[in-house]
Amino acid sequence: RWYADWMNWRSSQIGEAPDDWNAGKVLSLALYMSVRLIRPSLIVETGTANGSSAAAILAALEANKFGILHTFDVHDFELKYVPKNYMSLVNKHVIRTRNALESWISKNRNLINSTSIFFHDSNHSYEHQLWEYRLAKKYGFGILISDDVDDSRAFMDFRVPEKRILIDGEKLIGLCKLS
Repeated sequence: RWYADWMNWRSSQIGEAPDDWNAGKVLSLALYMSVRLIRPSLIVETGTANGSSAAAILAALEANKFGILHTFDVHDFELKYVPKNYMSLVNKHVIRTRNALESWISKNRNLINSTSIFFHDSNHSYEHQLWEYRLAKKYGFGILISDDVDDSRAFMDFRVPEKRILIDGEKLIGLCKLS
């Protein structure tokens, strides 16, 4: 029900980022269900764009009455697809370098635990994806979710015991446990 209501609301919004950067149905539902089931206190998202995936995460946080999302992007996009009543559950960060992301994570490592989710949806080059995956593992995130794992072999080459792949239209989503 949440997804149908949100899609109706979202269709009335105008985004800054290209529409093809928005989360698909499978990704939105995977994010929502992951947050509802795992009940993380912290989710870190890289690649904010219009806030389409952030909205799914925030709807689950609101339903859980628990947790916070920190979303990072190199652009200062508005969260056009995030309903106003969810804005208190998100902190948006504009970062220009990898060091800035790692610095924030390092300074806030006390917030990270085995239920924390790292959601990658930024630069999909092999090298960058692998760097973000390793960063999430290094700092103790429990779960990794990655959009567009079909853009490179990074997810397949990332060494963790077990991985899952979801099909979302013409793209693939990767999920794995890190701890």
